[in-house]
Amino acid sequence: MQQNLITKCNQISFEDLGKTISVRGFVTNVRKLGSLIFVNIRDLTGTLQVIFKDDDKELHSRAKMLNNQDVVMISGFLQSRSSANKDQMNGTMELVPKLLNIFSSAKTPPMTIEDNTTALEKLRLKYRYLDLRRPTMQKNLKIRHKTIMCIRNYLNDLNFLEIETPILNRSTPEGARDFMVPSRVYENKSFALPQSPQLFKQLLMISGMEQYFQIARCFRDEDMRKDRQPEFTQLDIELAFATPEEIMTLTENLLHKIFKEILNVEIKTDFLKMSYNEAIDNYGSDKPDLRYSLLIEEFTNEFKNTDINFIKKSFDNNEVIKGIFVEQDLSKKQLKLLENEAKKNRSKGLIWIQINSNKVIDSSIIKILSDEEKERLIKRFAGKTGFLLITIHESFKACVAMGAVRVKVAEMFELAPKNVFKFLWVVDFPLFEENSENQLTSAHHPFTAPKEQDIDLLSEEPLKVRSTGYDVIINGFEIGGGSIRITDKKIQHKIFELLRFSDEEIKENFGFFIEAFSYGVPPHGGIAWGIDRLIMIMTNSESIRDVIAFPKNSHGRDLMMESPN
Repeated sequence: MQQNLITKCNQISFEDLGKTISVRGFVTNVRKLGSLIFVNIRDLTGTLQVIFKDDDKELHSRAKMLNNQDVVMISGFLQSRSSANKDQMNGTMELVPKLLNIFSSAKTPPMTIEDNTTALEKLRLKYRYLDLRRPTMQKNLKIRHKTIMCIRNYLNDLNFLEIETPILNRSTPEGARDFMVPSRVYENKSFALPQSPQLFKQLLMISGMEQYFQIARCFRDEDMRKDRQPEFTQLDIELAFATPEEIMTLTENLLHKIFKEILNVEIKTDFLKMSYNEAIDNYGSDKPDLRYSLLIEEFTNEFKNTDINFIKKSFDNNEVIKGIFVEQDLSKKQLKLLENEAKKNRSKGLIWIQINSNKVIDSSIIKILSDEEKERLIKRFAGKTGFLLITIHESFKACVAMGAVRVKVAEMFELAPKNVFKFLWVVDFPLFEENSENQLTSAHHPFTAPKEQDIDLLSEEPLKVRSTGYDVIINGFEIGGGSIRITDKKIQHKIFELLRFSDEEIKENFGFFIEAFSYGVPPHGGIAWGIDRLIMIMTNSESIRDVIAFPKNSHGRDLMMESPN
Protein backbone atom coordinates (compact mmCIF):
# COMPACT_ATOMS: atom_id res chain seq x y z
CA MET A 1 0.00 0.00 0.00
CA GLN A 2 1.39 3.44 -0.95
CA GLN A 3 2.47 5.57 2.03
CA ASN A 4 0.62 8.86 2.60
CA LEU A 5 3.16 11.73 2.72
CA ILE A 6 2.19 14.70 4.93
CA THR A 7 3.95 17.72 3.49
CA LYS A 8 3.94 21.51 3.15
CA CYS A 9 2.45 23.12 0.04
CA ASN A 10 5.72 24.51 -1.33
CA GLN A 11 7.83 21.53 -0.30
CA ILE A 12 6.43 19.23 -2.95
CA SER A 13 8.42 18.66 -6.14
CA PHE A 14 8.15 16.86 -9.47
CA GLU A 15 9.50 13.77 -7.72
CA ASP A 16 6.22 13.62 -5.76
CA LEU A 17 4.04 13.38 -8.89
CA GLY A 18 1.98 10.21 -8.70
CA LYS A 19 2.31 9.98 -4.92
CA THR A 20 -0.46 10.24 -2.36
CA ILE A 21 0.16 13.29 -0.17
CA SER A 22 -1.65 15.28 2.53
CA VAL A 23 -1.54 19.04 2.99
CA ARG A 24 -2.96 21.09 5.85
CA GLY A 25 -3.86 24.76 6.04
CA PHE A 26 -6.44 27.45 5.29
CA VAL A 27 -8.81 27.49 2.34
CA THR A 28 -8.07 30.71 0.46
CA ASN A 29 -10.19 30.44 -2.67
CA VAL A 30 -13.14 28.29 -3.79
CA ARG A 31 -14.28 28.28 -7.44
CA LYS A 32 -17.37 26.20 -8.21
CA LEU A 33 -17.61 25.37 -11.91
CA GLY A 34 -20.39 22.80 -12.11
CA SER A 35 -18.86 19.35 -11.96
CA LEU A 36 -15.47 20.79 -10.99
CA ILE A 37 -14.63 22.62 -7.78
CA PHE A 38 -11.21 24.28 -7.52
CA VAL A 39 -9.92 24.98 -4.03
CA ASN A 40 -6.68 26.70 -3.03
CA ILE A 41 -5.17 25.61 0.25
CA ARG A 42 -2.45 27.72 1.85
CA ASP A 43 -0.01 27.04 4.65
CA LEU A 44 3.00 29.00 5.86
CA THR A 45 5.07 27.94 2.84
CA GLY A 46 2.66 28.68 -0.01
CA THR A 47 -0.42 27.57 -1.92
CA LEU A 48 -1.54 24.39 -3.70
CA GLN A 49 -4.54 23.92 -6.00
CA VAL A 50 -6.96 21.06 -5.28
CA ILE A 51 -9.47 19.89 -7.90
CA PHE A 52 -12.66 18.13 -6.74
CA LYS A 53 -14.52 16.15 -9.41
CA ASP A 54 -18.08 14.88 -9.19
CA ASP A 55 -17.09 11.23 -9.74
CA ASP A 56 -16.90 11.07 -5.93
CA LYS A 57 -20.35 12.45 -5.07
CA GLU A 58 -19.86 12.55 -1.31
CA LEU A 59 -16.48 14.30 -1.48
CA HIS A 60 -17.78 16.70 -4.15
CA SER A 61 -20.78 17.54 -1.97
CA ARG A 62 -18.57 18.27 1.06
CA ALA A 63 -16.31 20.48 -1.05
CA LYS A 64 -19.36 22.60 -1.99
CA MET A 65 -19.65 23.52 1.71
CA LEU A 66 -16.11 24.90 1.95
CA ASN A 67 -15.61 28.61 2.67
CA ASN A 68 -12.59 30.86 2.67
CA GLN A 69 -10.44 30.46 5.79
CA ASP A 70 -11.79 27.03 6.73
CA VAL A 71 -9.01 24.94 8.28
CA VAL A 72 -8.64 21.62 6.48
CA MET A 73 -6.47 18.64 5.69
CA ILE A 74 -6.78 17.24 2.19
CA SER A 75 -5.23 13.96 1.09
CA GLY A 76 -5.00 12.82 -2.47
CA PHE A 77 -3.09 12.06 -5.62
CA LEU A 78 -0.59 14.64 -6.93
CA GLN A 79 -0.74 15.19 -10.69
CA SER A 80 0.40 17.70 -13.31
CA ARG A 81 -1.95 20.59 -14.10
CA SER A 82 -3.37 20.89 -17.58
CA SER A 83 -2.87 24.69 -17.46
CA ALA A 84 0.05 25.81 -15.32
CA ASN A 85 0.08 28.93 -13.14
CA LYS A 86 3.56 30.38 -13.70
CA ASP A 87 3.11 32.93 -10.88
CA GLN A 88 2.77 30.16 -8.30
CA MET A 89 5.79 28.24 -7.02
CA ASN A 90 4.16 24.84 -7.58
CA GLY A 91 1.68 26.07 -10.18
CA THR A 92 2.40 23.11 -12.48
CA MET A 93 0.89 20.60 -10.01
CA GLU A 94 -2.46 20.00 -8.37
CA LEU A 95 -4.02 17.60 -5.89
CA VAL A 96 -6.87 15.20 -6.77
CA PRO A 97 -8.39 14.56 -3.34
CA LYS A 98 -9.46 11.26 -1.79
CA LEU A 99 -10.04 12.62 1.72
CA LEU A 100 -11.26 15.97 3.10
CA ASN A 101 -10.98 16.62 6.81
CA ILE A 102 -12.47 19.93 8.00
CA PHE A 103 -10.80 20.84 11.29
CA SER A 104 -12.63 24.14 11.71
CA SER A 105 -15.20 26.16 9.74
CA ALA A 106 -14.72 29.91 9.46
CA LYS A 107 -17.28 32.67 9.26
CA THR A 108 -16.84 35.40 6.67
CA PRO A 109 -13.80 37.51 7.67
CA PRO A 110 -14.25 41.28 8.13
CA MET A 111 -11.41 41.94 5.67
CA THR A 112 -9.93 40.36 2.57
CA ILE A 113 -6.97 38.20 3.58
CA GLU A 114 -4.64 38.84 0.67
CA ASP A 115 -1.68 41.08 -0.04
CA ASN A 116 -3.67 43.70 -1.94
CA THR A 117 -6.23 44.08 0.84
CA THR A 118 -8.04 47.42 0.96
CA ALA A 119 -8.64 47.12 4.71
CA LEU A 120 -7.63 50.16 6.74
CA GLU A 121 -4.91 49.73 9.34
CA LYS A 122 -7.45 50.18 12.14
CA LEU A 123 -9.32 47.08 10.96
CA ARG A 124 -6.10 45.16 10.31
CA LEU A 125 -4.88 45.79 13.86
CA LYS A 126 -8.24 44.92 15.43
CA TYR A 127 -8.16 41.56 13.62
CA ARG A 128 -4.40 41.17 13.68
CA TYR A 129 -4.55 37.36 13.77
CA LEU A 130 -6.32 37.52 10.38
CA ASP A 131 -3.97 40.18 9.02
CA LEU A 132 -1.03 37.92 9.90
CA ARG A 133 -2.40 35.26 7.54
CA ARG A 134 -1.55 37.49 4.57
CA PRO A 135 1.56 36.21 2.72
CA THR A 136 3.35 39.58 2.96
CA MET A 137 2.97 39.70 6.73
CA GLN A 138 4.15 36.12 7.07
CA LYS A 139 7.13 36.88 4.84
CA ASN A 140 8.03 39.88 7.03
CA LEU A 141 8.00 37.78 10.19
CA LYS A 142 10.06 35.05 8.50
CA ILE A 143 12.68 37.65 7.55
CA ARG A 144 12.64 38.94 11.12
CA HIS A 145 13.18 35.42 12.48
CA LYS A 146 15.98 34.66 10.03
CA THR A 147 17.69 37.98 10.77
CA ILE A 148 17.68 37.37 14.52
CA MET A 149 19.00 33.83 14.02
CA CYS A 150 21.73 35.21 11.73
CA ILE A 151 22.72 37.73 14.42
CA ARG A 152 22.83 35.08 17.13
CA ASN A 153 24.87 32.65 15.05
CA TYR A 154 27.36 35.32 13.95
CA LEU A 155 28.00 36.68 17.43
CA ASN A 156 28.13 33.20 18.95
CA ASP A 157 30.86 32.27 16.46
CA LEU A 158 32.81 35.30 17.72
CA ASN A 159 32.49 34.04 21.32
CA PHE A 160 30.00 36.65 22.47
CA LEU A 161 27.84 35.70 25.44
CA GLU A 162 24.08 36.26 25.22
CA ILE A 163 23.02 37.42 28.68
CA GLU A 164 19.54 38.52 29.74
CA THR A 165 19.09 41.60 31.91
CA PRO A 166 16.08 42.48 34.10
CA ILE A 167 12.77 43.77 32.81
CA LEU A 168 11.59 44.92 36.25
CA ASN A 169 14.09 47.65 36.95
CA ARG A 170 14.51 51.00 38.68
CA SER A 171 13.82 54.33 37.04
CA THR A 172 16.91 56.29 35.97
CA PRO A 173 17.04 59.50 33.89
CA GLU A 174 17.72 58.31 30.34
CA GLY A 175 15.90 60.81 28.14
CA ALA A 176 12.38 59.40 27.71
CA ARG A 177 9.55 58.75 30.14
CA ASP A 178 9.49 55.37 31.89
CA PHE A 179 6.65 52.88 32.07
CA MET A 180 6.05 52.13 35.75
CA VAL A 181 4.89 48.88 37.40
CA PRO A 182 3.50 49.34 40.95
CA SER A 183 4.86 46.83 43.47
CA ARG A 184 2.31 44.66 45.26
CA VAL A 185 4.74 43.91 48.09
CA TYR A 186 6.35 47.32 48.70
CA GLU A 187 3.71 49.97 49.31
CA ASN A 188 4.08 53.20 47.28
CA LYS A 189 7.04 51.82 45.35
CA SER A 190 7.29 50.89 41.68
CA PHE A 191 9.49 49.13 39.20
CA ALA A 192 10.35 50.77 35.88
CA LEU A 193 10.47 48.93 32.58
CA PRO A 194 13.89 49.37 30.93
CA GLN A 195 14.36 52.00 28.23
CA SER A 196 17.50 50.02 27.37
CA PRO A 197 19.88 47.68 29.22
CA GLN A 198 22.47 50.49 29.32
CA LEU A 199 23.55 50.29 32.96
CA PHE A 200 23.39 46.51 33.10
CA LYS A 201 25.55 45.98 30.03
CA GLN A 202 28.17 48.32 31.48
CA LEU A 203 28.00 46.39 34.76
CA LEU A 204 28.57 43.20 32.76
CA MET A 205 31.82 44.71 31.46
CA ILE A 206 32.82 45.45 35.07
CA SER A 207 31.90 41.80 35.76
CA GLY A 208 34.53 40.69 33.25
CA MET A 209 32.12 39.29 30.62
CA GLU A 210 34.07 41.20 27.91
CA GLN A 211 31.79 40.41 24.93
CA TYR A 212 28.04 40.59 25.59
CA PHE A 213 24.97 40.74 23.42
CA GLN A 214 21.24 40.48 23.94
CA ILE A 215 18.08 40.61 21.84
CA ALA A 216 16.44 42.91 24.37
CA ARG A 217 12.90 44.14 24.88
CA CYS A 218 12.87 47.87 25.65
CA PHE A 219 10.14 50.30 26.68
CA ARG A 220 9.84 54.06 26.19
CA ASP A 221 6.83 56.25 26.82
CA GLU A 222 7.31 58.74 23.99
CA ASP A 223 5.41 60.16 21.04
CA MET A 224 4.64 57.66 18.28
CA ARG A 225 6.03 57.68 14.73
CA LYS A 226 6.08 55.17 11.90
CA ASP A 227 9.49 53.95 13.14
CA ARG A 228 8.71 54.05 16.87
CA GLN A 229 6.68 51.87 19.26
CA PRO A 230 6.30 52.04 23.05
CA GLU A 231 7.82 48.55 23.27
CA PHE A 232 10.47 47.51 20.80
CA THR A 233 13.28 45.04 20.22
CA GLN A 234 16.92 46.00 20.35
CA LEU A 235 20.17 44.22 19.56
CA ASP A 236 22.43 45.23 22.42
CA ILE A 237 26.21 44.79 22.13
CA GLU A 238 28.97 45.76 24.55
CA LEU A 239 32.69 45.02 24.39
CA ALA A 240 35.55 45.57 26.80
CA PHE A 241 38.79 47.13 25.52
CA ALA A 242 37.12 48.09 22.21
CA THR A 243 37.75 51.15 20.05
CA PRO A 244 35.05 52.91 18.00
CA GLU A 245 36.67 51.53 14.83
CA GLU A 246 36.43 47.95 16.11
CA ILE A 247 32.74 48.36 16.99
CA MET A 248 32.03 49.93 13.60
CA THR A 249 33.82 47.09 11.80
CA LEU A 250 31.87 44.50 13.79
CA THR A 251 28.62 46.29 12.89
CA GLU A 252 29.47 46.54 9.20
CA ASN A 253 30.49 42.88 8.94
CA LEU A 254 27.32 41.74 10.70
CA LEU A 255 25.13 43.90 8.43
CA HIS A 256 27.00 42.53 5.41
CA LYS A 257 26.22 38.97 6.54
CA ILE A 258 22.55 39.75 7.22
CA PHE A 259 21.90 41.41 3.86
CA LYS A 260 23.76 38.70 1.96
CA GLU A 261 22.24 35.75 3.82
CA ILE A 262 18.67 37.02 4.11
CA LEU A 263 18.18 39.22 1.01
CA ASN A 264 21.06 38.05 -1.20
CA VAL A 265 22.18 41.69 -1.40
CA GLU A 266 25.90 42.38 -1.43
CA ILE A 267 26.74 45.53 0.49
CA LYS A 268 30.14 47.17 0.68
CA THR A 269 31.69 47.54 4.10
CA ASP A 270 33.84 50.51 5.11
CA PHE A 271 30.73 52.72 5.19
CA LEU A 272 30.96 56.42 4.47
CA LYS A 273 31.64 58.47 7.63
CA MET A 274 30.03 61.88 7.95
CA SER A 275 30.31 64.36 10.81
CA TYR A 276 27.18 65.51 12.59
CA ASN A 277 27.79 69.10 11.46
CA GLU A 278 28.18 68.02 7.83
CA ALA A 279 24.96 66.00 8.01
CA ILE A 280 23.01 68.93 9.44
CA ASP A 281 24.50 71.48 7.02
CA ASN A 282 23.92 69.41 3.87
CA TYR A 283 20.84 67.33 4.72
CA GLY A 284 19.18 69.04 7.69
CA SER A 285 19.21 65.76 9.59
CA ASP A 286 21.54 63.59 11.64
CA LYS A 287 20.14 60.59 9.76
CA PRO A 288 20.36 61.64 6.10
CA ASP A 289 18.90 59.56 3.29
CA LEU A 290 21.61 59.36 0.62
CA ARG A 291 19.47 57.69 -2.05
CA TYR A 292 18.75 61.12 -3.56
CA SER A 293 20.66 64.43 -3.57
CA LEU A 294 18.61 67.63 -2.92
CA LEU A 295 21.45 69.11 -0.90
CA ILE A 296 20.75 72.09 1.35
CA GLU A 297 22.65 75.18 0.24
CA GLU A 298 23.10 78.69 1.60
CA PHE A 299 21.70 81.64 -0.36
CA THR A 300 22.55 84.51 1.97
CA ASN A 301 24.95 86.07 -0.58
CA GLU A 302 22.25 86.21 -3.26
CA PHE A 303 20.35 88.63 -1.00
CA LYS A 304 23.26 90.43 0.67
CA ASN A 305 22.25 93.91 -0.61
CA THR A 306 18.52 93.32 -0.37
CA ASP A 307 15.91 96.03 0.12
CA ILE A 308 13.40 93.48 1.41
CA ASN A 309 12.74 94.62 4.98
CA PHE A 310 11.99 91.29 6.66
CA ILE A 311 15.14 89.76 5.17
CA LYS A 312 17.27 92.73 6.27
CA LYS A 313 15.92 92.40 9.81
CA SER A 314 16.76 88.70 9.79
CA PHE A 315 20.33 89.47 8.74
CA ASP A 316 20.57 91.95 11.64
CA ASN A 317 19.73 89.03 13.95
CA ASN A 318 22.53 86.90 12.44
CA GLU A 319 20.04 84.70 10.60
CA VAL A 320 20.85 83.07 7.25
CA ILE A 321 19.00 81.86 4.15
CA LYS A 322 19.03 78.11 3.52
CA GLY A 323 17.28 76.27 0.72
CA ILE A 324 17.05 73.45 -1.78
CA PHE A 325 16.54 73.53 -5.54
CA VAL A 326 13.80 71.17 -6.79
CA GLU A 327 14.05 70.26 -10.47
CA GLN A 328 10.37 69.29 -10.70
CA ASP A 329 7.28 71.39 -11.25
CA LEU A 330 5.46 72.17 -8.01
CA SER A 331 1.78 73.03 -7.93
CA LYS A 332 0.39 75.67 -5.57
CA LYS A 333 -1.10 72.84 -3.47
CA GLN A 334 2.27 71.10 -3.22
CA LEU A 335 3.99 74.37 -2.31
CA LYS A 336 1.46 74.86 0.48
CA LEU A 337 2.13 71.35 1.80
CA LEU A 338 5.86 72.03 1.80
CA GLU A 339 5.35 75.34 3.59
CA ASN A 340 3.33 73.56 6.29
CA GLU A 341 6.11 70.98 6.63
CA ALA A 342 8.65 73.75 7.16
CA LYS A 343 6.48 75.42 9.79
CA LYS A 344 5.97 72.12 11.60
CA ASN A 345 9.74 72.03 11.92
CA ARG A 346 10.13 75.47 13.55
CA SER A 347 10.52 77.50 10.37
CA LYS A 348 8.87 80.95 10.24
CA GLY A 349 7.83 80.23 6.66
CA LEU A 350 8.90 79.08 3.23
CA ILE A 351 9.69 81.29 0.24
CA TRP A 352 9.51 79.80 -3.26
CA ILE A 353 11.04 81.14 -6.45
CA GLN A 354 10.36 79.50 -9.82
CA ILE A 355 13.35 79.71 -12.18
CA ASN A 356 14.12 78.59 -15.71
CA SER A 357 17.33 78.83 -17.71
CA ASN A 358 17.07 82.59 -18.38
CA LYS A 359 14.61 84.23 -15.97
CA VAL A 360 12.67 84.14 -12.73
CA ILE A 361 9.16 83.18 -13.75
CA ASP A 362 7.24 83.57 -10.50
CA SER A 363 7.73 83.73 -6.75
CA SER A 364 5.89 84.16 -3.47
CA ILE A 365 7.88 87.44 -3.19
CA ILE A 366 7.88 88.32 -6.90
CA LYS A 367 6.70 91.92 -6.25
CA ILE A 368 9.58 92.75 -3.91
CA LEU A 369 12.34 90.70 -5.56
CA SER A 370 14.84 93.09 -7.19
CA ASP A 371 16.21 92.61 -10.71
CA GLU A 372 19.69 92.22 -9.22
CA GLU A 373 18.52 89.38 -6.94
CA LYS A 374 16.78 87.69 -9.86
CA GLU A 375 19.96 87.87 -11.94
CA ARG A 376 22.05 86.38 -9.16
CA LEU A 377 19.65 83.44 -8.79
CA ILE A 378 19.51 82.84 -12.56
CA LYS A 379 23.31 82.84 -12.64
CA ARG A 380 23.45 80.42 -9.67
CA PHE A 381 21.18 77.94 -11.47
CA ALA A 382 22.33 78.51 -15.06
CA GLY A 383 20.66 76.03 -17.38
CA LYS A 384 18.37 74.59 -14.70
CA THR A 385 14.61 74.71 -14.45
CA GLY A 386 12.71 74.26 -11.21
CA PHE A 387 11.78 75.74 -7.86
CA LEU A 388 14.09 77.22 -5.24
CA LEU A 389 12.62 76.73 -1.76
CA ILE A 390 14.23 78.82 0.97
CA THR A 391 13.73 79.69 4.64
CA ILE A 392 15.33 82.34 6.85
CA HIS A 393 16.38 81.47 10.37
CA GLU A 394 19.29 80.78 12.67
CA SER A 395 21.49 78.33 10.75
CA PHE A 396 20.69 75.10 12.63
CA LYS A 397 16.91 75.69 12.68
CA ALA A 398 16.94 76.70 9.00
CA CYS A 399 18.79 73.48 8.09
CA VAL A 400 16.41 71.29 10.11
CA ALA A 401 13.35 72.90 8.52
CA MET A 402 14.78 72.48 5.01
CA GLY A 403 15.77 68.90 5.88
CA ALA A 404 12.11 68.12 6.57
CA VAL A 405 11.09 69.84 3.31
CA ARG A 406 13.76 67.80 1.49
CA VAL A 407 12.27 64.54 2.76
CA LYS A 408 8.74 65.66 1.83
CA VAL A 409 9.83 66.53 -1.72
CA ALA A 410 11.44 63.09 -2.05
CA GLU A 411 8.17 61.47 -0.96
CA MET A 412 6.13 63.60 -3.39
CA PHE A 413 8.21 62.61 -6.41
CA GLU A 414 9.30 59.12 -5.23
CA LEU A 415 12.97 60.09 -5.51
CA ALA A 416 14.19 57.32 -3.20
CA PRO A 417 14.54 54.07 -5.21
CA LYS A 418 13.22 50.83 -3.72
CA ASN A 419 15.58 47.97 -2.93
CA VAL A 420 18.56 50.32 -2.78
CA PHE A 421 20.37 50.54 0.55
CA LYS A 422 22.65 53.45 1.42
CA PHE A 423 24.70 53.05 4.59
CA LEU A 424 26.74 55.60 6.48
CA TRP A 425 28.12 56.45 9.90
CA VAL A 426 27.35 59.79 11.49
CA VAL A 427 30.08 60.70 13.99
CA ASP A 428 31.36 63.64 16.05
CA PHE A 429 28.01 64.31 17.69
CA PRO A 430 27.81 67.07 20.28
CA LEU A 431 28.02 65.61 23.78
CA PHE A 432 25.32 68.02 25.00
CA GLU A 433 22.24 69.76 23.69
CA GLU A 434 20.21 72.61 25.15
CA ASN A 435 16.55 72.11 26.05
CA SER A 436 13.82 74.74 25.82
CA GLU A 437 14.95 76.15 29.17
CA ASN A 438 18.54 76.54 27.92
CA GLN A 439 19.74 73.77 30.21
CA LEU A 440 22.23 71.12 29.11
CA THR A 441 20.94 67.64 28.34
CA SER A 442 22.83 64.60 27.09
CA ALA A 443 22.63 64.23 23.32
CA HIS A 444 22.92 60.44 23.77
CA HIS A 445 23.06 59.43 27.46
CA PRO A 446 25.11 60.64 30.44
CA PHE A 447 27.58 57.73 30.19
CA THR A 448 28.87 58.67 26.73
CA ALA A 449 32.55 59.61 26.82
CA PRO A 450 33.67 62.94 25.37
CA LYS A 451 36.42 62.95 22.77
CA GLU A 452 39.73 63.09 24.58
CA GLN A 453 40.86 66.22 22.73
CA ASP A 454 37.69 68.06 23.86
CA ILE A 455 37.81 67.27 27.58
CA ASP A 456 39.35 70.66 28.40
CA LEU A 457 36.26 72.34 26.93
CA LEU A 458 33.90 70.75 29.48
CA SER A 459 34.24 73.56 31.99
CA GLU A 460 34.11 76.60 29.72
CA GLU A 461 32.40 75.60 26.44
CA PRO A 462 30.51 72.33 27.00
CA LEU A 463 28.35 72.79 23.87
CA LYS A 464 31.51 72.51 21.75
CA VAL A 465 32.46 69.15 23.25
CA ARG A 466 32.13 66.27 20.82
CA SER A 467 31.20 62.77 21.93
CA THR A 468 32.68 59.40 21.03
CA GLY A 469 29.22 58.43 19.78
CA TYR A 470 28.45 56.94 16.38
CA ASP A 471 25.15 56.20 14.61
CA VAL A 472 24.73 53.78 11.71
CA ILE A 473 22.16 55.06 9.19
CA ILE A 474 20.32 53.21 6.42
CA ASN A 475 18.09 55.09 3.98
CA GLY A 476 17.33 57.95 6.35
CA PHE A 477 16.73 55.85 9.46
CA GLU A 478 19.03 55.49 12.44
CA ILE A 479 19.16 51.74 12.95
CA GLY A 480 21.96 51.73 15.49
CA GLY A 481 23.78 54.01 17.87
CA GLY A 482 26.51 53.64 20.41
CA SER A 483 29.59 55.13 21.99
CA ILE A 484 32.64 54.56 24.09
CA ARG A 485 31.61 54.84 27.74
CA ILE A 486 33.02 57.00 30.52
CA THR A 487 35.30 55.05 32.86
CA ASP A 488 36.99 58.00 34.59
CA LYS A 489 35.03 58.83 37.78
CA LYS A 490 36.11 62.48 37.69
CA ILE A 491 34.80 62.95 34.16
CA GLN A 492 31.57 61.12 35.00
CA HIS A 493 31.03 63.41 38.01
CA LYS A 494 31.70 66.46 35.82
CA ILE A 495 29.07 65.29 33.32
CA PHE A 496 26.52 64.83 36.11
CA GLU A 497 27.40 68.28 37.42
CA LEU A 498 26.83 69.89 34.01
CA LEU A 499 23.48 68.07 33.79
CA ARG A 500 22.56 69.75 37.09
CA PHE A 501 22.48 66.59 39.20
CA SER A 502 23.18 67.28 42.86
CA ASP A 503 25.41 64.89 44.83
CA GLU A 504 22.27 63.59 46.49
CA GLU A 505 20.57 62.96 43.13
CA ILE A 506 23.67 61.24 41.77
CA LYS A 507 23.75 58.95 44.78
CA GLU A 508 20.00 58.28 44.64
CA ASN A 509 19.87 57.54 40.89
CA PHE A 510 23.29 56.08 40.17
CA GLY A 511 24.86 55.26 43.54
CA PHE A 512 25.08 51.52 42.85
CA PHE A 513 26.61 52.24 39.44
CA ILE A 514 29.23 54.66 40.72
CA GLU A 515 30.08 52.20 43.51
CA ALA A 516 30.72 49.47 40.94
CA PHE A 517 33.31 51.67 39.25
CA SER A 518 35.34 51.66 42.49
CA TYR A 519 36.32 48.02 41.98
CA GLY A 520 38.15 48.29 38.67
CA VAL A 521 36.55 48.86 35.28
CA PRO A 522 37.91 48.01 31.82
CA PRO A 523 37.49 50.60 29.07
CA HIS A 524 34.44 49.59 27.09
CA GLY A 525 31.91 50.64 24.49
CA GLY A 526 29.04 49.28 22.51
CA ILE A 527 26.15 49.79 20.15
CA ALA A 528 22.42 49.10 20.09
CA TRP A 529 20.42 48.36 16.93
CA GLY A 530 16.70 48.86 16.44
CA ILE A 531 15.70 45.42 15.15
CA ASP A 532 12.21 46.59 14.14
CA ARG A 533 13.60 49.48 12.08
CA LEU A 534 16.15 47.24 10.41
CA ILE A 535 13.47 44.72 9.36
CA MET A 536 11.20 47.56 8.19
CA ILE A 537 13.96 48.72 5.84
CA MET A 538 14.85 45.20 4.66
CA THR A 539 11.20 44.44 3.79
CA ASN A 540 10.40 47.87 2.27
CA SER A 541 7.57 48.24 4.79
CA GLU A 542 5.87 51.57 5.42
CA SER A 543 5.95 51.23 9.20
CA ILE A 544 7.53 49.08 11.91
CA ARG A 545 3.96 48.02 12.72
CA ASP A 546 4.19 45.79 9.63
CA VAL A 547 7.16 43.84 11.02
CA ILE A 548 5.94 43.39 14.61
CA ALA A 549 3.48 40.57 15.24
CA PHE A 550 1.20 42.45 17.63
CA PRO A 551 2.00 46.19 17.59
CA LYS A 552 0.27 49.19 19.09
CA ASN A 553 -1.41 51.68 16.77
CA SER A 554 -0.20 55.25 16.15
CA HIS A 555 -1.84 56.31 19.43
CA GLY A 556 -0.18 53.59 21.50
CA ARG A 557 -3.28 51.38 21.80
CA ASP A 558 -3.69 47.66 21.18
CA LEU A 559 -6.97 47.55 19.24
CA MET A 560 -7.16 43.76 19.29
CA MET A 561 -6.72 43.37 23.08
CA GLU A 562 -8.42 46.74 23.76
CA SER A 563 -5.57 47.83 25.97
CA PRO A 564 -4.71 49.83 27.95
CA ASN A 565 -7.99 49.23 29.80
